[in-house]
Amino acid sequence: MRYYFFDTLDSTNEEAKRIAKSGEFEDSVIVAETQTHGRGRLGRVWESSLLGGLYYTLLLKSINFDLVDIHQLSEFVAKIVRNMLFQQYRIQTQLKFPNDILLDHKKLGGILIETSAHSSDQKPHYVIIGIGLNINQTRFPEELAKTAISLYQKTGQIYDQHKFIICLTKYLTDSLITQSH
Repeated sequence: MRYYFFDTLDSTNEEAKRIAKSGEFEDSVIVAETQTHGRGRLGRVWESSLLGGLYYTLLLKSINFDLVDIHQLSEFVAKIVRNMLFQQYRIQTQLKFPNDILLDHKKLGGILIETSAHSSDQKPHYVIIGIGLNINQTRFPEELAKTAISLYQKTGQIYDQHKFIICLTKYLTDSLITQSH
Protein backbone atom coordinates (compact mmCIF):
# COMPACT_ATOMS: atom_id res chain seq x y z
CA MET A 1 0.00 0.00 0.00
CA ARG A 2 1.38 3.39 -0.97
CA TYR A 3 0.42 6.52 1.00
CA TYR A 4 0.23 10.04 -0.43
CA PHE A 5 -0.24 13.00 1.92
CA PHE A 6 -1.00 16.52 0.68
CA ASP A 7 -1.60 19.85 2.37
CA THR A 8 -4.09 20.91 -0.32
CA LEU A 9 -5.65 19.10 -3.27
CA ASP A 10 -8.56 19.82 -5.55
CA SER A 11 -9.99 16.41 -4.56
CA THR A 12 -8.47 13.20 -3.23
CA ASN A 13 -10.62 11.24 -5.72
CA GLU A 14 -9.29 13.36 -8.59
CA GLU A 15 -5.71 12.73 -7.44
CA ALA A 16 -6.47 8.99 -7.34
CA LYS A 17 -7.64 9.20 -10.97
CA ARG A 18 -4.43 10.99 -11.95
CA ILE A 19 -2.35 8.31 -10.21
CA ALA A 20 -4.32 5.51 -11.87
CA LYS A 21 -4.13 7.10 -15.34
CA SER A 22 -0.37 7.52 -15.06
CA GLY A 23 0.02 3.83 -15.84
CA GLU A 24 1.57 1.43 -13.41
CA PHE A 25 0.32 2.06 -9.90
CA GLU A 26 -0.19 0.17 -6.71
CA ASP A 27 -3.06 0.20 -4.25
CA SER A 28 -2.84 3.62 -2.62
CA VAL A 29 -4.22 5.91 0.05
CA ILE A 30 -4.52 9.61 -0.78
CA VAL A 31 -5.13 12.09 2.05
CA ALA A 32 -5.36 15.88 2.01
CA GLU A 33 -5.48 18.39 4.85
CA THR A 34 -7.97 20.37 2.78
CA GLN A 35 -9.67 20.09 -0.61
CA THR A 36 -10.52 23.01 -2.84
CA HIS A 37 -13.13 21.06 -4.84
CA GLY A 38 -14.29 18.25 -2.55
CA ARG A 39 -17.49 16.66 -3.76
CA GLY A 40 -20.10 14.15 -2.80
CA ARG A 41 -22.68 12.14 -4.65
CA LEU A 42 -24.47 13.77 -7.59
CA GLY A 43 -21.77 16.46 -7.78
CA ARG A 44 -22.70 18.01 -4.45
CA VAL A 45 -20.04 20.11 -2.72
CA TRP A 46 -18.30 18.51 0.26
CA GLU A 47 -17.12 21.14 2.75
CA SER A 48 -13.39 20.44 3.07
CA SER A 49 -12.08 23.08 5.42
CA LEU A 50 -8.64 23.08 6.96
CA LEU A 51 -8.17 21.60 10.43
CA GLY A 52 -10.37 18.78 11.40
CA GLY A 53 -11.79 16.80 8.54
CA LEU A 54 -10.54 13.58 7.05
CA TYR A 55 -10.38 13.78 3.26
CA TYR A 56 -9.38 10.29 2.23
CA THR A 57 -9.37 8.13 -0.88
CA LEU A 58 -8.48 4.48 -1.24
CA LEU A 59 -7.41 3.54 -4.78
CA LEU A 60 -7.63 -0.20 -5.40
CA LYS A 61 -6.71 -2.14 -8.48
CA SER A 62 -6.85 -5.49 -6.72
CA ILE A 63 -10.55 -5.39 -5.88
CA ASN A 64 -12.56 -8.14 -7.53
CA PHE A 65 -16.12 -6.78 -7.58
CA ASP A 66 -18.18 -7.18 -10.73
CA LEU A 67 -19.35 -3.90 -12.22
CA VAL A 68 -22.96 -4.92 -11.55
CA ASP A 69 -22.08 -5.15 -7.82
CA ILE A 70 -20.34 -1.78 -7.63
CA HIS A 71 -23.57 0.04 -6.72
CA GLN A 72 -23.62 -2.04 -3.50
CA LEU A 73 -20.05 -1.11 -2.67
CA SER A 74 -20.92 2.33 -1.27
CA GLU A 75 -23.23 0.86 1.34
CA PHE A 76 -20.72 -1.91 2.10
CA VAL A 77 -17.94 0.66 2.65
CA ALA A 78 -20.21 2.77 4.87
CA LYS A 79 -20.88 -0.32 7.00
CA ILE A 80 -17.12 -0.96 7.30
CA VAL A 81 -16.56 2.64 8.44
CA ARG A 82 -19.43 2.37 10.95
CA ASN A 83 -18.00 -0.89 12.27
CA MET A 84 -14.52 0.65 12.66
CA LEU A 85 -15.94 3.68 14.50
CA PHE A 86 -17.78 1.44 16.94
CA GLN A 87 -15.07 -1.17 17.49
CA GLN A 88 -12.19 1.29 17.83
CA TYR A 89 -13.87 4.36 19.36
CA ARG A 90 -17.23 3.10 20.73
CA ILE A 91 -19.08 5.61 18.54
CA GLN A 92 -22.49 4.39 17.41
CA THR A 93 -23.49 5.80 14.02
CA GLN A 94 -26.34 5.26 11.58
CA LEU A 95 -26.35 4.73 7.84
CA LYS A 96 -28.48 6.91 5.60
CA PHE A 97 -28.80 5.07 2.30
CA PRO A 98 -26.89 5.02 0.11
CA ASN A 99 -23.71 6.70 1.33
CA ASP A 100 -24.09 8.94 4.39
CA ILE A 101 -22.88 8.19 7.90
CA LEU A 102 -24.91 9.93 10.58
CA LEU A 103 -24.25 10.66 14.24
CA ASP A 104 -27.10 11.99 16.35
CA HIS A 105 -29.12 12.46 13.13
CA LYS A 106 -26.47 14.80 11.71
CA LYS A 107 -24.01 14.10 8.90
CA LEU A 108 -20.67 12.76 10.12
CA GLY A 109 -19.42 11.62 6.75
CA GLY A 110 -20.03 10.37 3.26
CA ILE A 111 -18.72 7.88 0.73
CA LEU A 112 -18.13 8.48 -2.99
CA ILE A 113 -17.25 5.45 -5.16
CA GLU A 114 -15.89 5.85 -8.69
CA THR A 115 -14.67 3.22 -11.14
CA SER A 116 -12.99 2.96 -14.50
CA ALA A 117 -13.77 0.30 -17.08
CA HIS A 118 -14.37 -0.12 -20.79
CA SER A 119 -17.96 -0.83 -21.82
CA SER A 120 -17.16 -4.48 -22.59
CA ASP A 121 -15.42 -5.16 -19.25
CA GLN A 122 -16.99 -7.25 -16.50
CA LYS A 123 -14.67 -5.88 -13.83
CA PRO A 124 -13.36 -2.35 -13.23
CA HIS A 125 -9.73 -1.48 -13.93
CA TYR A 126 -9.67 0.25 -10.59
CA VAL A 127 -12.01 1.42 -7.86
CA ILE A 128 -11.75 4.77 -6.09
CA ILE A 129 -13.31 4.90 -2.62
CA GLY A 130 -13.55 8.47 -1.38
CA ILE A 131 -14.42 9.05 2.26
CA GLY A 132 -15.04 12.38 3.93
CA LEU A 133 -15.38 12.28 7.72
CA ASN A 134 -15.82 15.10 10.19
CA ILE A 135 -13.31 14.24 12.88
CA ASN A 136 -11.76 17.17 14.76
CA GLN A 137 -13.81 20.16 13.61
CA THR A 138 -14.79 22.36 16.54
CA ARG A 139 -17.46 24.16 14.51
CA PHE A 140 -18.96 24.34 11.02
CA PRO A 141 -20.01 27.22 8.80
CA GLU A 142 -23.42 28.57 9.78
CA GLU A 143 -25.16 26.88 6.84
CA LEU A 144 -23.92 23.44 8.00
CA ALA A 145 -24.01 23.83 11.79
CA LYS A 146 -27.49 22.32 12.15
CA THR A 147 -26.90 19.38 9.81
CA ALA A 148 -23.24 18.37 10.36
CA ILE A 149 -21.37 16.99 13.37
CA SER A 150 -17.79 15.95 14.12
CA LEU A 151 -16.46 13.25 16.40
CA TYR A 152 -14.88 16.01 18.48
CA GLN A 153 -18.21 17.77 18.92
CA LYS A 154 -19.76 14.52 20.14
CA THR A 155 -16.96 13.36 22.47
CA GLY A 156 -14.81 16.41 23.25
CA GLN A 157 -11.79 14.29 22.25
CA ILE A 158 -9.14 15.17 19.66
CA TYR A 159 -8.41 12.21 17.37
CA ASP A 160 -4.96 11.43 15.98
CA GLN A 161 -5.47 11.67 12.21
CA HIS A 162 -2.55 9.40 11.30
CA LYS A 163 -3.69 6.61 13.64
CA PHE A 164 -7.22 7.06 12.32
CA ILE A 165 -6.00 6.73 8.71
CA ILE A 166 -4.00 3.57 9.45
CA CYS A 167 -6.93 2.00 11.29
CA LEU A 168 -9.45 2.94 8.60
CA THR A 169 -7.19 1.59 5.85
CA LYS A 170 -6.76 -1.72 7.68
CA TYR A 171 -10.51 -2.15 8.18
CA LEU A 172 -11.23 -1.29 4.55
CA THR A 173 -8.56 -3.44 2.96
CA ASP A 174 -9.18 -6.43 5.25
CA SER A 175 -12.93 -6.34 4.53
CA LEU A 176 -12.77 -5.50 0.83
CA ILE A 177 -10.12 -8.06 -0.02
CA THR A 178 -12.00 -10.77 1.91
CA GLN A 179 -15.32 -9.81 0.30
CA SER A 180 -13.98 -9.59 -3.23
CA HIS A 181 -12.36 -13.03 -3.33
